[in-house]
Amino acid sequence: MKKGFLKAAIILAVFTSALFSAGAESISVQLERGIYLEETKGDLDGAIKIYEEILKQVDADRSAAAQASFRLGLCYLKKGKKEEATKVFQDLVTRFPDQKDLVQKAGKYLPPSAATEEEWGKIREQAIAGGDLIRACDAEMGRVMIRKKEGNQYKDKISLESQYEDYVARTNPSIEQKKVKLDEALKYLQQHKGQEEYEWRICHLLSVICQDLGQKEEAEKFMDQCLASYPIVEYGEPSKFSLFHHLVNKRAGMIWDAQGAEAAENFFLEKLKTDKRCEYFFKPWWDQEYHQRNQRQRLQPFMEKVKEAYQERMKNLPDKAGFCQRYLKELGVDVGNKGMTKEEFLSQKSEQAMAQGDLVGACEAEMQRVLYRKEVGNVWKDKIDLASIYEHYVQSSNPPKEWKEAQIKDIEGFLQKHKGDAEYEWRIYHLLGVIKTDLGKKEEAMKDYSSALTAYPDVYYEVPSKYSSYQHIQNQYAGIILDTKGVGAAEQYILEAFEKEKKFDFFYTGWWNEKYRKNSLEVRYLPLLKKVRDTYSKRLQRFPEKKSHIEQHIAWLDEEIQRR
Repeated sequence: MKKGFLKAAIILAVFTSALFSAGAESISVQLERGIYLEETKGDLDGAIKIYEEILKQVDADRSAAAQASFRLGLCYLKKGKKEEATKVFQDLVTRFPDQKDLVQKAGKYLPPSAATEEEWGKIREQAIAGGDLIRACDAEMGRVMIRKKEGNQYKDKISLESQYEDYVARTNPSIEQKKVKLDEALKYLQQHKGQEEYEWRICHLLSVICQDLGQKEEAEKFMDQCLASYPIVEYGEPSKFSLFHHLVNKRAGMIWDAQGAEAAENFFLEKLKTDKRCEYFFKPWWDQEYHQRNQRQRLQPFMEKVKEAYQERMKNLPDKAGFCQRYLKELGVDVGNKGMTKEEFLSQKSEQAMAQGDLVGACEAEMQRVLYRKEVGNVWKDKIDLASIYEHYVQSSNPPKEWKEAQIKDIEGFLQKHKGDAEYEWRIYHLLGVIKTDLGKKEEAMKDYSSALTAYPDVYYEVPSKYSSYQHIQNQYAGIILDTKGVGAAEQYILEAFEKEKKFDFFYTGWWNEKYRKNSLEVRYLPLLKKVRDTYSKRLQRFPEKKSHIEQHIAWLDEEIQRR
């Protein structure tokens, strides 16, 4: 009996002693010890310490580290700490995407609202406060992956540069500590080599660290790698969504320091002429550099060269002619009608069709504009509808009732041709609703509006108030209810729809304000605003993943209520 007790005590002493010398052990031994404490001894706190120690080691075996992460999450669940467990499992999914079995297991413990930018922001803040740069970078990459999944055009405005800058500002590290972070970042790059979203961002981070350490040649090398690995992306608006032109400017700044202004200018001009990714000239950066370097006299001659470079870019990359012309106009260049952009051509085609009373032909041209915007990632795609071309033609030409009646049959045929196509269907139903409303066929129109709302896709919009048409169709539907059943029924409908419909992200109060004014019902506006405000709170409970949008809209609404 004593021998058995002595043996168990020795084993326990060995494991307990090892807890304080984890750094000297291999990852696999640490993992085994953590599992022993968790499963055999039931010592969750002890196991958590070991798993966390494993995850702090940048060069840890990825398979073992991922297992430690998964078990850490399980430990928190066993302790009833669901929030901590959720963060750990989400971290595993983002940090170890190559460990597919564990990623799948972790996913089962994640609630739908787990992957939010706000949560990753909190994880980032904790990491920076603790001096864990790589952990902060992982959190930022979590935000990148969320935006990528949602189709958020601002994805590439997230870089890792600010993580290092925040780390330095908050912890005031020594030169040696910065060198440690450089080594960690180099290992981080090796872990994610060849991964499109990671590689250019980590190379940019490495360039920033090297520059801070005075390692100029290394900083230039990593910035070149950053530019080389930046993907070719069709941005709807490069000036807003791309980071490439800013990175090119930073590289130009390094060349300026080493070789002078002319070399920096020539580097940028060559990129603008020939590199498909370098679409936008960000003048404020150059303006500031010339000012700080006391070389203001070079700005105007350089601007003329930029204009020439844009002209040459149109020849070298004709598919980029539209952006080139627009940016040339911003620089004060009159490009006339040369090289009409695809959107301008299609708009002209639509106008020509309507001039002949060909509504279907005009709709087809408008849909080509929609599909083009979709192709290039233009966030304003869903602001193109088909009803506006009908309404404009009716206002300008006052066609007879017979023409309007004939359009219903033609547009219904157009609908059958494109049945099931998400981009076409909701727009065509909406158009039919508008035509039938114009003809006084309100019951039929309501069916078409309802079909348009059902067919409208569930899309994530960065700014729903700007980019979505869904709220306008809902208001038009409510307008028919107001005309046929009264204002109380219309308000009841719109508030119920707003609470329950996931796609109904933004309540456009301006439409109701105007409707009340026209019907001498202004007294109802403020009570409606308060009900909408309450409904936003209900939406927050129903759709927690939309928290950031909802809270922003509540803030706007509170300001409007206060003004009233």
